[in-house]
Amino acid sequence: MAGCKGYSRLLWKQKFVMNIEEMSGGVLEVLLVNAEGLKHARLSGSRRHVVIECGAHTIASKFTTAEDGKAWWNEKFSFNLSHLDLKKLRRMRLRIVGQDKLFEHHHIGEATIHLMDIIKEGHHRGKIEIKPTSYNVVLEDQTYKGEIKVGLKFTSGVSPLKLVQEFIFYE
Repeated sequence: MAGCKGYSRLLWKQKFVMNIEEMSGGVLEVLLVNAEGLKHARLSGSRRHVVIECGAHTIASKFTTAEDGKAWWNEKFSFNLSHLDLKKLRRMRLRIVGQDKLFEHHHIGEATIHLMDIIKEGHHRGKIEIKPTSYNVVLEDQTYKGEIKVGLKFTSGVSPLKLVQEFIFYE
């Protein structure tokens, strides 16, 4: 019918629209690299670990001893998140906890990583990776002391995309 006078051409176009309500789950991988410049980091015999809180999920790292003011973990953690988890998830908190020779635990500080934009971009692309980046550690008195280095990777699950059909008429 192309080229026939008096007939309209009908084009059918599909596009995919993603809505936060329709997101499927995904996997958030956290690479805990190291921390440096922390309060009490140079105390001999003091060991550190990190408690990672990601929504309703909590994981603790292994213990490590600070050497030259740096604590090294080089651990990877995975959080399998449902679409309901993703709707509620805004940030991840990393609490650094120390343990002295008497096995007493003391809070050293914490860092917060905001995840909303990372998750949205990961769903849009299917996957997003943030290379290890340093985040400020906030002490109990709300001052900054030291940094913790963390890498992130979010992989979207198979998401049920909403199919929108558009009909475009050309004269």
